[in-house]
Amino acid sequence: MLIEMTSPVFKEKGKERPPIRFKEGLNVVLGKEDGENSIGKSSAMLAIDFVFGGNTYLASDGVKHIGDHTIFFTFGFDGKPYRFARNTSTPDDIHVCSEGYQLTGDVWTKQEFANWLKEKYHIDFSGLSFRETMSSFFRIYGKENTDERRPLKGLPGESMQKSIDILVKLFDRYKDVEVFNGRLEEQKKKLAAYREARKYRFVPDLVGGKTQYDENVAQIRSLQVELDNLTAEQVEDQKGVDIEKSRIKSQLQASKLRLETEMQSKQRRLNLLNMSLEYGLYPTEADLSALQEFFPEVNIRKLYEVEKYHQKLAAILDEQFTAERQSVEEEIAALQEQIKELQAQINQLGFVGNLSKEFLDKHSEIKGRIDALKAQNEAYLTLTDLQDARKKADEMLKRAIEESRLMDVGRADELTVGAWAKTWYELYSKPNIREATQERYWNHIRYHIIPEIGHIKLTKLTSRDIQRMYNNVRDHGRVKKGSNDKRPSTLTASYIQSLHRMLKMCLERAVSEELLIRNPCDKVVLPKVEKKEINILKPEHMKAYLAEAERRGVLPLFFLELCSGLRKGELVALLWTDLDIEKRTISITKQAVRVKGGGVKTSTPKTATSIRVESIPQEAVDLLIHEHEQHPDNIYMFPSPVTGGMYYPDAVARLHTRMLKDLGLENTRFHALRHTFATMALQNGVDIRTVSGMLGHADPGFTLRTYTHTTNPMQIKAATIGSIMGQNL
Repeated sequence: MLIEMTSPVFKEKGKERPPIRFKEGLNVVLGKEDGENSIGKSSAMLAIDFVFGGNTYLASDGVKHIGDHTIFFTFGFDGKPYRFARNTSTPDDIHVCSEGYQLTGDVWTKQEFANWLKEKYHIDFSGLSFRETMSSFFRIYGKENTDERRPLKGLPGESMQKSIDILVKLFDRYKDVEVFNGRLEEQKKKLAAYREARKYRFVPDLVGGKTQYDENVAQIRSLQVELDNLTAEQVEDQKGVDIEKSRIKSQLQASKLRLETEMQSKQRRLNLLNMSLEYGLYPTEADLSALQEFFPEVNIRKLYEVEKYHQKLAAILDEQFTAERQSVEEEIAALQEQIKELQAQINQLGFVGNLSKEFLDKHSEIKGRIDALKAQNEAYLTLTDLQDARKKADEMLKRAIEESRLMDVGRADELTVGAWAKTWYELYSKPNIREATQERYWNHIRYHIIPEIGHIKLTKLTSRDIQRMYNNVRDHGRVKKGSNDKRPSTLTASYIQSLHRMLKMCLERAVSEELLIRNPCDKVVLPKVEKKEINILKPEHMKAYLAEAERRGVLPLFFLELCSGLRKGELVALLWTDLDIEKRTISITKQAVRVKGGGVKTSTPKTATSIRVESIPQEAVDLLIHEHEQHPDNIYMFPSPVTGGMYYPDAVARLHTRMLKDLGLENTRFHALRHTFATMALQNGVDIRTVSGMLGHADPGFTLRTYTHTTNPMQIKAATIGSIMGQNL
């Protein structure tokens, strides 16, 4: 806080007054303007503003009357004094002082001082300067910021939008809308720049809207037909490329002629400058002597005085002429370089067929009209895109501001669980999670959270409310997708735990936003997930399964799966370039995922640890080489036999199901092959950390918990797994 300020010009009854000291809480400034050297209440307040880095004090009556002077002042933070001095003649410099206000020689800029105050006052908020913070709390006569109808305004002429922005920043809520405001400002700048460019003809003029755009398209088509007919009629033996070359050559030659004419003009100007510098524009002493012979009575003294004046003038002119000559020489050199470049372009075009000037002029006219119409339409499309982008950015900003308003601590009692859940999802969760997770989280919110507890005020939410929701979801929480949906309405314990994890993150954010004191999810009792036995492809069925895969022409795909334990999305996304034949490894850097509305695309793997390089046996390498020979030009390791593109993950899973059915084996998910790999690896002595890394698990503990029933003493290494399966081929 500000502890004191003092100055030799601060007077009391004609004498220098003691330092003005400040205390925590309310400080009152009293005084009157009855003395020649007095500083009144308003001036005192402006002096305080000056101490905090303001400049209004510089134009005050006090400074005008007294003249330039220094104000010394002390701030106190954490029990330590910090002394400074600031002079009205050099207001941009803040001098650091020792005890007794002795200058240390250390000088801060005003910006450095302001940043230091922001840090010490703990108001270092995003996008908020120290002056903006302080201005909102200074109400001083002379600063013209005492409008009682606009209590938020800190400066005269300040817009209400600016005032509200400062208030939002002051309460550290600006971060919620900063990114959206940045996008809006960026789009505004782009749009303004584009309109300014149009103003100065840097970009083509716009058309008059969509109707004119369509008319331009029709006219372009008509002109193109006319151009084609002209070419066909007049130059039957000429190729289109020759016509274009001839047109370009003609334009280049015209440009060259224009530059040569300009250079000739510059050279004439250069000759005049050289003459002026060489011969001068003023009479010499010899000229004056000759003049006296013809006019003996002339006042030669006066002439010499005039001549001296001319000499001084000539010296100035010489300097100007020399500078202009240098400039003209540089312009000539630039023109010569341009002419040289144009001549090189003309030479590069070479000889083209003889075409009449009349034809070329007509051809150029039509081509120019087509290009102009296309440029107009392109300008229209560009402006439309920019306007749409700004509109979208504006909408996003408004939505973010509204969401920020809802999250205001002062309005926390008005915020419902449903409103907060949607805000959390859109603002914090959705931008940072995968599409599949986005869909799962949104289903949790709209099917369970909003219907069950969405109406409850966020601050009134209890553990009992959440517990009742979980119990209800467990008993009859499944949403039927249609009248023929025969699925049971109850949901599994694992589903409820997934819902709980999402809700806990949602409410944890509310705690960090100080909307809640604690997370009510902490005391909820969750249903236990029954440990199910992991289904695998039994060893005695391995040979028949691989034989069926070979019969269907997909042996390399399923053999690799059993050797690596890849997720189905990782498997189908493999490219031929992901295989290193020499090192016998495959690189897993992507996976196939479904997208809304159908279709599939590649995305980053499930977790960071899922990006990995995995060793495979030589038997798998040989099969992959043979597979690639069947489609050497295809980038995918396992292209779809239907589309030739990437295999759909679900298509591979369905193929697995049909293979089991034809063999009369127990139906298991495709994921059982991944379990089969992990189980065989652990049973054959591969350590849990290695298996976890090969599976792409984020935590070896998860792998251990999943496959505890398979961890027998180690016997052989992972590389032998392929050899074991190879025996079944």
